[in-house]
Amino acid sequence: MFNSPLVSAFRQGRNVEVQVRRPNRYHSELRSTRHHRELIFDGSAITLLNHAQNFYGTVPVSGSLDDAMDLACEQFGITMPFEDFIRSDPHNDLLKKGYLRLRHRARHSDGRTL
Repeated sequence: MFNSPLVSAFRQGRNVEVQVRRPNRYHSELRSTRHHRELIFDGSAITLLNHAQNFYGTVPVSGSLDDAMDLACEQFGITMPFEDFIRSDPHNDLLKKGYLRLRHRARHSDGRTL
């Protein structure tokens, strides 16, 4: 069997489970060969549990799930798994971030772009 870094990277599987209950509940769990982490938002705080290193941290947060995701990203650099898909308005959020661009431009009746 090959023992290159590329082959060992393929062997390392990862499992992510995400649970959302609107308007203000979130739980995700990441399991891999090296990591076991949970991220929880219960409507009043965000908690990050690192089972592999046996520690956790909690930050008080009030507001919606969208507010909690913004705070986690902006202040702590934590991106919640599938964040772009669980926002209250994912289409508008992706447009703001520039991931989606409108492909149809307004045109004159003769075909010129406005």
